[in-house]
Amino acid sequence: MIVLDPLQVVVDQTFNNTTTNTGAPTFAVVSTSGIGTPTYAINYRYTTDLSAYGYSPTSSFDFAMTVTTTDGNINNAGTLGATNGASGSIDPGESLTYTLSYTPTGPFTGVTIGNVQSYGSGDMRVTSTSGYDVTNTANNPGFFLDANDFTIENVDPGTATGSPGYINFRIAAAVPEPSSTALLGLGLSSLLLRRRR
Repeated sequence: MIVLDPLQVVVDQTFNNTTTNTGAPTFAVVSTSGIGTPTYAINYRYTTDLSAYGYSPTSSFDFAMTVTTTDGNINNAGTLGATNGASGSIDPGESLTYTLSYTPTGPFTGVTIGNVQSYGSGDMRVTSTSGYDVTNTANNPGFFLDANDFTIENVDPGTATGSPGYINFRIAAAVPEPSSTALLGLGLSSLLLRRRR
């Protein structure tokens, strides 16, 4: 057995967007719940063709991400934020915690958060139970982790805001080892879903 690590999916502000991209593989937000409460749940579905490995041409993997805050309620103003502050984003002193959950299904063994980018000029700190702990003071800062959870906190000394603008999921599947030709043909799949304006 080998692990395809990663079958990559990039999610760009699709937290309340149920549009499915066309073609294969496909990735969609299946459902959401909890906007306006302290806990927001997002259910995703990733579908790809694994027929070359003895699985279905429409092999699907469902997983969820829960976003929580202790700073009021979760809102969605294009990017997620908390309601206690002056803006719809993450204001100084506010934070959001993102946690993945999934059940291994068929050839799919799991999913991790590969990286995160915050949109805005606020100084942001990202921590994870995996031990990751990085503060980035750049505009639109990026964070490169490999974890099942993260907390993003605005540590800006002024009033600048920020909020995760995209999240990269790394989906792993264990499949029978193919011929080298088939393996080279598979490669990595990347999907980019953009929010509607």
